[in-house]
Amino acid sequence: MVEAFEIYVGGTLNEGGKFNEKLKGKVEAEQLYHVLKGLILFFKQAKLPAETFLEFVERVGKAELTIFWQKWPFNGRCKHCMNLYRFEVTIDDDPVHVVIVADSDEKAFQLVDVELEKHFLKMPDVDDISLYEKKKLKNGAGFVLSQFETIL
Repeated sequence: MVEAFEIYVGGTLNEGGKFNEKLKGKVEAEQLYHVLKGLILFFKQAKLPAETFLEFVERVGKAELTIFWQKWPFNGRCKHCMNLYRFEVTIDDDPVHVVIVADSDEKAFQLVDVELEKHFLKMPDVDDISLYEKKKLKNGAGFVLSQFETIL
């Protein structure tokens, strides 16, 4: 299960109050910061002088805000957010460590096959592929690969 959030905008307690409205779609928890940052940058770039965020939302409209964040490079998912994956692949009972950079677990598993085929020139018979570690790709992220460390 992936933790996700819905974004609501336009609510106020002033002048009799008004309920906020949900933008269409859900945002994965790890992408929430990026999506909110994108909406705030959109507001800063497109607002009128002295316009509040509430006034901006009322002027632009929920539909336009939804279209904006769905077209934003993240499309509800950060395409610029990458992860560093460490896999342990078992080939003929021997562990082989494979390190991959990808934006999703699914893509990372696909890339393991690609890297194995490039390394061995012919795809070997793989007994098992296990995800050993996963980290956000950022300055300072890395893994230590030890010939004695395996998950078997």
